[in-house]
Amino acid sequence: MRLEAFLSEIMHWYLSNVERCSIYFNEWRYLTGENAVTVRKQRRIFSDYIRDILIEDPELLRPGINDRLATFYILGAINNIPVWYRASGPYSAARVASEFATMSTYLAFDG
Repeated sequence: MRLEAFLSEIMHWYLSNVERCSIYFNEWRYLTGENAVTVRKQRRIFSDYIRDILIEDPELLRPGINDRLATFYILGAINNIPVWYRASGPYSAARVASEFATMSTYLAFDG
C-alpha cells in the first residue's frame, strides 16, 4: 500500500534525524522572515502530499472520514515522536517506523 510504504520510509528518516525534525515540525512557529515563509511552504507541500495519497485511493478512507482530518491525524502521530522517542530506549527506530506506519494506515482507514 502506497500510504504505508511512504509513512514507513518517512518515519525511518525522521527517526534518524529526530532533533532536526523536532525543530522543523515543532519549533517552526518561532521562525521569522524568509525562513518562516520557506518552512510554511514546505510543511504545506508535505501535508498536501499525504492528503493526495488519501484522496487518490478512494478505498483507503472509511466512509465519513474527512481526508483533511485524516491528514492531521497522521501528522500528529508523526510529529509527536520527538516527545517520547529515545534511540537508547526499548524500541528500535525500525520497529517504531513500521508500527506507526501500520497503525496510521489501518486505525482510521479501510486499508
